[in-house]
Amino acid sequence: MTKTCLITTSDDTYLKYTTPLINSCNSILGDKVDLMLRYVSTKPLDNHIRDKVDIVIEETNALCTKRTHFGGGFDSEHPRNTSSSIRDKLVSKRQLYCIHSKYMNCKLGFNMGYDRIIISDADTIIRRDILEHSGMSNECDMMMKKTVAGKRNGYKYPHVFEEGFFVIYNNINSNRFIDKILDGLDNETTQGTIHVDSDTILIGNLL
Repeated sequence: MTKTCLITTSDDTYLKYTTPLINSCNSILGDKVDLMLRYVSTKPLDNHIRDKVDIVIEETNALCTKRTHFGGGFDSEHPRNTSSSIRDKLVSKRQLYCIHSKYMNCKLGFNMGYDRIIISDADTIIRRDILEHSGMSNECDMMMKKTVAGKRNGYKYPHVFEEGFFVIYNNINSNRFIDKILDGLDNETTQGTIHVDSDTILIGNLL
């Protein structure tokens, strides 16, 4: 049997959107997967949430919540990009950390011995048994949706990968791939060029 874990990240301000994911995962997938939550906050996690999650990784480091980074992003329809408010177009250091933590979550799942990792944005709802999807097999290293995009902001690959929900298998290729993304994000953080879709660009250019 393929040992599977669904992993997501949330901070205290986003828990209200994370609860539907937790409830739907437990309802639809049940014991088929372990559910892991990376919780980034200086505030303790409520027990009613903790009791619904198999594994909780708590990070109490006080990342700045001030919105100082331009959000960027390829999705012109995203509320962040359509808003007339400058503040809405900015994200905080903690938001960026949570957005890009999915690759740390991959490595954590690999190191914990899971065969298959499902990475999900915190505001996702599971509506059907995704394990029955025809693409859920060991015949691929990773399954991720892509959409066509124009060349912009130094992005050379003709597709944008929608990394908000994807499946990745624990093997040598996947480990190397995730390591390269993490290295790229670290470099951009050091250089001060990190933004919301830095990971999307890295994925496209690597593939």
